Amino acid sequence: MQSVVARLKGLFTNQSSSVLLPLKDNFGLFVNTIKKRFFIAGAFFLITGLLAGIAHADEETGQADADSETEEADAQEDAEEAQRALDQFLRDQFVLIRRGEIELEFNAFYLVDEANNLRLSERFGDRFQDLVTPKFTTRSADTSLLVRYGLWDDFELNFTIPYIYIDQEANFAPFRVDGGESPFIQESNSGLGDISGELRYTVWHEKSSWPTTTLNLIAKSRTGDEDKSLGSGHWNVGGGFNLVKTIDPVVLFGSLGYTYTKERNRNDPGDRILYSLGMGFSLNDRVSWSMRFAGAAVRRDEIDGETIKGSNEDLNSLQFSVTLQLARRFFAEPRVGFGITEDATDFIGGVNISYRLENRFPYDLF
Repeated sequence: MQSVVARLKGLFTNQSSSVLLPLKDNFGLFVNTIKKRFFIAGAFFLITGLLAGIAHADEETGQADADSETEEADAQEDAEEAQRALDQFLRDQFVLIRRGEIELEFNAFYLVDEANNLRLSERFGDRFQDLVTPKFTTRSADTSLLVRYGLWDDFELNFTIPYIYIDQEANFAPFRVDGGESPFIQESNSGLGDISGELRYTVWHEKSSWPTTTLNLIAKSRTGDEDKSLGSGHWNVGGGFNLVKTIDPVVLFGSLGYTYTKERNRNDPGDRILYSLGMGFSLNDRVSWSMRFAGAAVRRDEIDGETIKGSNEDLNSLQFSVTLQLARRFFAEPRVGFGITEDATDFIGGVNISYRLENRFPYDLF
């Protein structure tokens, strides 16, 4: 009996060993396979993460470079805008606006001009008697809209539309006027003045000892009513140049030009030689001050081809202005002027308001 049991026990033991051994080997193979797969997956995710990190770092570097370039461009644009703001008082001396930009200027000025009584002598028989002509006073309020447009950089087109109110008075006092009439004769008129346009091109900018040089070509119509003293009644065409030189902290500027007057109704009021000389400087980043001596030499009138003696004029004046930057691209410029020759307007005072539009409106001519 014991031998049977022993034989059965030995058979069971041998069979179990033969069954468990393959299971043990298969389990080890399975574990090794899982380990390999986990190692491969880990390596894959590690490499993918490294590549993604490198790409993200490159992207951040590229974005940083782009942001840096944008900041540099913005800083350069702000610096150029700040310099243009400082040069605003020189806008009539060289071209400040860029291609496609539009600047609007509103001008309002009050002018006073007086022609004092002239004492003349006329012969009556064997004696001379003094004659006194009336005292003429002209007061006017001149307003205008000036539009500047940048055809290209350094090349500007502008035109001016004026509206004028004028009051003229002739004073015959102290003469006694028969019939109780007033010794004053007064006439007032208002309306559109002479529209004008101008092309300006800055040939080169200041370098070393060479000044900024700008050429200009101007034309004026006769849209104003000559009979109401709202216009000259003649077409004008002219040209000239402007020079600007910086001697830090002062900016010097000057101009010279010639204007041709077209004859009309056998009347030629004379051509003009225009000239000016001035200086200015910035008090701070928002305020500039300037002064200018401006003049015109007008040749004698001609009527029916005959020159009128004594009709030539010298129109010279001194002008002072302060340019204020009220906001970005928005300026105000109070100005006063005084005539320093008898033919010039006695007094002029007013303000210029200018605003440059934020957007550009480029127009391709070619």
